[in-house]
Order: sequence, then structure tokens, then C-alpha cells
Amino acid sequence: MPAGLRAGCPPPETPLRYPGGDLPVGAVAVRLCPGEPTIAYTGDLTGPPIEAPADELTSGADAMVELVNGLPDFDPDTPCHMDDGPHHVYWFRYPDGDARAVAYDEAGCHTAVVGDHVQRQNGDELATAFADALLAQRAATNPPRADDKPLACPMPPRSEPTSVLPAVPLTLTAATWCVGVGPYRMRSTTIPDDLLERLNSDLLDTPAEGRDRCEMAPYSATLEGVTVWGDRVSFLVPGCRVVARTGFGRDNMSTEYEADPQLLAAIQALPLGPAQRWQSED
Repeated sequence: MPAGLRAGCPPPETPLRYPGGDLPVGAVAVRLCPGEPTIAYTGDLTGPPIEAPADELTSGADAMVELVNGLPDFDPDTPCHMDDGPHHVYWFRYPDGDARAVAYDEAGCHTAVVGDHVQRQNGDELATAFADALLAQRAATNPPRADDKPLACPMPPRSEPTSVLPAVPLTLTAATWCVGVGPYRMRSTTIPDDLLERLNSDLLDTPAEGRDRCEMAPYSATLEGVTVWGDRVSFLVPGCRVVARTGFGRDNMSTEYEADPQLLAAIQALPLGPAQRWQSED
């Protein structure tokens, strides 16, 4: 078992011990970790980096084993979309100190890798079932002490790691408003407590329908937040809509919500700090 797996994720470059086929039964916990990042020829990450949940799944871990073992073998002739997404690793921990890994690519054919050159179809079923089980486990326990430290804005071309768990319902304990104000320039401000309460109750209240009636902002704006469980979440705010991560898989990873006009106006009226600048890619 990788050192420290009980407490957290091993380094992304840790060799994966695949089961080579079916997972052994009797798992006592499953931990979701970032896989090894994909690096472009420029040296930058491709696809958004992910943040591992601080807690591991201990309720119904063997149900995840059964799910993986029930996935059909991958047909190499299956057509795949050339989409992009991060790599996940699910570490299955056993009472004898053993651990086995199943890798999942949130891209392409969304396969689950259970061995060298051994893949299974519908790996997104594992991602969805794990997220549902972990959220149910959290609902039956108390969250850790809230972290209210201000969050730094992501500075392109790199992104800050964010949680792959659904971002709804919102339980933010801290948030930062990040606004692009020109080429390679960003300004930000910390969301005060009174607005934070309104964000949790109203930000993702109404799913959007039809076309966005607002003009797109000339530069990107995001809300960067941390939840009571320590998950970092990020919301894109193009115009009068909010884009939030609400699931896994092929076409349902994010949902657009109508931004409450008064809430959005209150956020936009906050005084911004000095501009931060980053270098262009060329």
C-alpha cells in the first residue's frame, strides 16, 4: 500500500498497482486521487487539475468493487469523442494493508483501467457512484472545522486544482471574486460574510433556460470558493449566468444557472484589489 494512503493521496507519479482484472472483494475504503497530469509540449497542464477529497469512502466500499467488476470489457473499436478531462485514480484499500488502483479518464472513451492494457467500458459509472456514496456518507457525519482563508485567483495559463465532486448544494465558508480587467490582468476581492450567506442560498437557485440574454463579459469572471468539507469549487460567471459542476461523465458535467440580478450586482459592486498580471504564453 502506498505510504500515507490512510491519511491522504500518494504523489501522482506513484506506480499504480492494478488488480489486473477483477478487484478482490473485502475492500474497507476507497480514496479518490488525482492521476498523473497530462503535460503539453509547452510544459503546461492540459485539462483542469483536480483536487482530491480530504475524506475517503468507508461506507459501502465493496459496492464499488462490485460495480467495477461488473463493467463490460472495453471494445477497442468503440468510437470515442476527442474531449478533454482529468485523470482520476481510485485507490481500494484492504484490511491486510494491500491496496489496488483503478484509473479513470474523464475524457475520450471514459474507460476504467484495471490493468496494463486492460480497460473496461463506462468508467463514468464508477465516478458517479463514488460521488453519490461519498456525499451520502458526508450527510450522515459532521464536516471538519471550516476553513475561511481567502482563496487565490487562478492565474492563466495554469488553473488551481478544484474538486471533481458536484458543487451543489453550496456550503461555502469562503469565496473570492476574480475579474479579468484587461489582457493578462486580473483583480479580485474577498466575498464578505453577508454576501457569502446569499451565495449559498441563491447563487445556484434557478437552472437557466434558453439563450443568455446578457452580453458576454469582455474578460472572464469567476467565483473561487471552499466548502465546509474543504472542497475547492470554481464557478464561471459569463454575463448573467453561472456555470457550476454538477456531475460526471460525457455530457452532464456542468449546468448553467440564472444569476440573481441583485446578488450579482452586489458582488460586482465590491471594491477590487490591485491588478495582478501574468505573462502571455508567447
